[in-house]
Amino acid sequence: MQIIGILLIAFLLPFPMFSQRYTQEQVKEDLEYLIKQIEIYNPALEPYNPNFKREADRIVNSIEGGFSTFELFQRISEIATLSNEGHFGLGTWEDEAHKGLIDGKLKYMPLAPHVLDGRIYVWDDLTNGDTFMRFSKLSFFLLKA
Repeated sequence: MQIIGILLIAFLLPFPMFSQRYTQEQVKEDLEYLIKQIEIYNPALEPYNPNFKREADRIVNSIEGGFSTFELFQRISEIATLSNEGHFGLGTWEDEAHKGLIDGKLKYMPLAPHVLDGRIYVWDDLTNGDTFMRFSKLSFFLLKA
């Protein structure tokens, strides 16, 4: 599942994201701030995700060297996913990870996928022409355990 997410993000994001670099210290500071905010504002974190802090710290401790905006976005997404909270919004439509989508300047896959038995199916078709029906199988993506 993570591989598919990374592939989808790779097709959705603009190439300028790869040019800006962040130092190791900046990345760790941002991720530690994110972790602290999740701990403060997610009251159900400990009962439902008792390993959150340990796993998030593992990600922070694995940071070495500089990071591009895309690499930082990946780590932010990993930590946000660890909390199992479905109400996160990462960024805005004006940031480097999202701008260009609304204007149609970036290539993206206008589908909301659903995984079932290791295969990916269309859940929602976000194209203007309703090209896919719900549960059309996307055979070009295969999940491997």
